[in-house]
Amino acid sequence: MERVVHNPFTSTSLFILLRSGKLTSFRCLVPLLAHHVQLLSWVLSSKEINFPYPVALTLLHMVFSSVVCFAITKVFKIIKIEEGMTTDIYISSVIPIGAMFAMTLWLGNSAYLYISVAFAQMLKAIMPVAVFLLGAAFGLEEMSYKMLSIMSVISVGVIVASVGEITISWVGVVYQMGGVVAEALRLIFIEIFLKKKGVKLNLISMMYYVSPCSAVCLFIPWLFLEKPKMDDSISWNFPPFTLFLNCLCTFILNMSVFLVISRTSALTARVTGVVRDWSVVLLSAAIFADTQLTFINIIGYAIAIAGVVAYNNHKLKVKPQANPQQGDENKFLLGEIDPERMEEPDCPEGSASDRGGERQTASLPLPAAFLEFLSENGLDPAVYSMAATIPRYIRLKPGMESQIAEIEAELKCGLEKVSWLPGFYAIPPEIQIAGSTAYQQGKIYGIDAASGAAILALDVLPGDHVLDLCAAPGAKLCMLADTLGTTGSLTGVDVAKHRLAACRTMLQKYCLGDRTRLFVADGTLFSILPVNSRMRRMEGSIGVEENGSTFREWTSRRSWKDRQKTKKANANGPQHLLATSEPELIYYGKHSGLVGLCKSDVFCPSVDDEACTSGYDKVLVDAECTHDGSIKHIQKFEFWGWKTLDRRVLDAERTENLLQLQLHLLTNGFKLLKTGGSLVYSTCSLTVAQNESVVQQFLSTHPSADLQKIDLADNWPCRSGGVPKTLRFDPAVSQTSGLFVAKFSKLPT
Repeated sequence: MERVVHNPFTSTSLFILLRSGKLTSFRCLVPLLAHHVQLLSWVLSSKEINFPYPVALTLLHMVFSSVVCFAITKVFKIIKIEEGMTTDIYISSVIPIGAMFAMTLWLGNSAYLYISVAFAQMLKAIMPVAVFLLGAAFGLEEMSYKMLSIMSVISVGVIVASVGEITISWVGVVYQMGGVVAEALRLIFIEIFLKKKGVKLNLISMMYYVSPCSAVCLFIPWLFLEKPKMDDSISWNFPPFTLFLNCLCTFILNMSVFLVISRTSALTARVTGVVRDWSVVLLSAAIFADTQLTFINIIGYAIAIAGVVAYNNHKLKVKPQANPQQGDENKFLLGEIDPERMEEPDCPEGSASDRGGERQTASLPLPAAFLEFLSENGLDPAVYSMAATIPRYIRLKPGMESQIAEIEAELKCGLEKVSWLPGFYAIPPEIQIAGSTAYQQGKIYGIDAASGAAILALDVLPGDHVLDLCAAPGAKLCMLADTLGTTGSLTGVDVAKHRLAACRTMLQKYCLGDRTRLFVADGTLFSILPVNSRMRRMEGSIGVEENGSTFREWTSRRSWKDRQKTKKANANGPQHLLATSEPELIYYGKHSGLVGLCKSDVFCPSVDDEACTSGYDKVLVDAECTHDGSIKHIQKFEFWGWKTLDRRVLDAERTENLLQLQLHLLTNGFKLLKTGGSLVYSTCSLTVAQNESVVQQFLSTHPSADLQKIDLADNWPCRSGGVPKTLRFDPAVSQTSGLFVAKFSKLPT
């Protein structure tokens, strides 16, 4: 290709993009990128502005971005920085992302000194190869013969395109390929940042943290590599307006790329990236006259693009075959679904696609087998026709009351205060909150009012040690943490690791994990007590771990061995802990009491007498059940397929096992309760067998258990259960999902 540099403003102005509000992000991105890369070439060219300092240019871009983000968030306060950033996350994630971002811009801009714009875009076609190989190294991609063959096609295409270059500069090629590797690493680090650590930031927040880090990373090489040359040279002149326009163009480009991803998906962005690259090459050659394409160039680039299309097509086919529950967890981590919608891990055998993708209906066409189940348990099927009349409930994070008007404007509905339940609001049932900024920024929770009542019944006080024996999916766990505040401790237990990992993500998202421990364990056998004064603390060992015998501050970084273990487990589907397995601690906060403790003391099983004096002050047993009282849950079976309902709810053997599980969970929770403490047992089933019968059987074998009256319930819209002092919420009476609640206290023996 013959290198000819032209002023980019001889063609259509960049600002034509702003004249119409109807342009989509993608339609704006393609011409914006074409103008941007041409402007960079014009600035660096010795024939035009003659500013051949790519490090300095990139440094200016990052300083500009830092200033703009600071002004938006701190000065004018147009956008609020989300909470959840910690020193550990900044060091382990933001700094690597910032460093790779700096390297990407530095090396990519340097390449324009030696090669044409179109050829640089052709070399970028090898990006999927770099992302795949590095992703495989980090455990994010699976090696396969098909993927390796696709990567080979892309590589061959890039090589052919390079051979077709008329005046190739290998220095420019090295710079561009270095930029590709840096960009691939940046994408890998961002994926880990979002999916593994569960931190979700808007674009401005991301640039607010990353831009200063990138600027610092660029300042050091500029100081030693380019500053001496700039001091000695007087041949360059960078007009202030052009400098501002160049920085603004770069900033808008970065925003446009993120907007395309946020409004579509990562997979869609990859596909549109193919169109974008083609457009840049053609626009560069046809409109800007920047290059002269040869036939070999076009053939090579076509081969590479064919490989990219095959790669995206392969990913599109593989994605639906992935573990559905793991997919739900990933969507939750990215803020795409409500945590209360994450359910059991086994895969449904039917789906909406089996019925043409029909949506959930207000009046459910209940199958005959389920109607028989309701009849056997004395339940009225009419309750399931109330789906359209029962509101959805949200809980406002404490301290967010002043933002109610803003939340109402975003959700496009009023928040109706629930008079009998502090902090709860009712909204129309069709309103979805998972995609809202208020939810993603941790201002609101999705949780049913009946579930909130169960937490309120526990009467958690400051300084209490609280145990949630069935913690997933996490909304109730977060309410417990909010109630505790800055005192006491909270221990969450669940048998499914992937579901408990979602709880960990919720705690981090809402900044509530400081006093929390999360154990993957069988709730019927869990025996770890709260931290107490008799446990050995190694003085001066805070943050230090000798031979793995003491707890240091928790970090999300995992060893290669642990990553491989998790990778194999995910490949086999969601894993439940075996009854013989030891509890696994997957998270603990800085002030949970564990830091500096001897591990052998913490994992030492308790005995009955010890639990009476050093056990938990409050225990919540929100037991696994058939979920028949949750209309929202039953609606899912219409979407999943009624065969799944047969297996989960109607199977006689499973139901019998479930009744034993509920009794054992209640028994073990009570065993871990200290004398004088309180325990709340609840299920979202409407059946007597899973509620009153379990309570009566438990009371008959535990004389120290005293069933307590819930005084707050005098003002609640609920009715008495079949056993005195127990409560029942149901759609007809309470305008909530169904929930049974019983409260016990532990008497001295």
